[in-house]
Amino acid sequence: MRAYRRRDPCRPFTGWTPSRHPGGAGPVFTARMRFLRAATPLLLLAVLSGCGGGADPAPPTAGPALPADPVPGATSLASPPDADALASLPGATLAIVLRADEAGAVTMRDAAVALAADTGVDADVFAAPTPDADGVAEALAEALAADPDVVVGLGAGVVDVVSLESAQILDRSFLLVGAQVAEPTENVTAVVWDGATSRGSAASADGALDPATVTDSRARAALVAGLDAVWAGDTGGVILLSAE
Repeated sequence: MRAYRRRDPCRPFTGWTPSRHPGGAGPVFTARMRFLRAATPLLLLAVLSGCGGGADPAPPTAGPALPADPVPGATSLASPPDADALASLPGATLAIVLRADEAGAVTMRDAAVALAADTGVDADVFAAPTPDADGVAEALAEALAADPDVVVGLGAGVVDVVSLESAQILDRSFLLVGAQVAEPTENVTAVVWDGATSRGSAASADGALDPATVTDSRARAALVAGLDAVWAGDTGGVILLSAE
């Protein structure tokens, strides 16, 4: 199981910029700098006071910890993070894509909208107008046209379309929640758990799918873990959340 750790609080997030993978695999979406995470204003002041050089600041004594960096192309096991473990990031934008007829997708949508509101992130929801691939493709096209920082796909119903489109636009960051692509690319990060490991029609899931596992708390934890990884530029991996 991957350990919990805190990211460097002296390296605030400032947005993304396309870069090129050292191995020449093409453009990938990476973070310029990791965002600042602090539990309270007093803790923030205490941490920043040690960022000006000299001895390393003392580690904070409170505040949420998040999973260690996921490994691109691999599955990393992690305990569910705290529901409030994602720092505020005003100005960031999400486009949420789902099939509203899919069991569990509405629960994840509501969790995503609530998390965005709690963290100052702007989120738009794009529901497929029809319960098929064409409907998902239409919703995804509208989401991409909104030019968000991250496109968030919810559930097994969007996997096939997201897998196809994400492979063609490597400078766009995607997060899948409750599903994963069969062939990972560095611009697609996924968070799954037992009962929600669909790979779409391209490959079998990691066990039986169970919509009952999509609870409010599980959806919130998955979104926190996934967005934390994407904000930090730790993309291209699959985070497997352990049992609560």
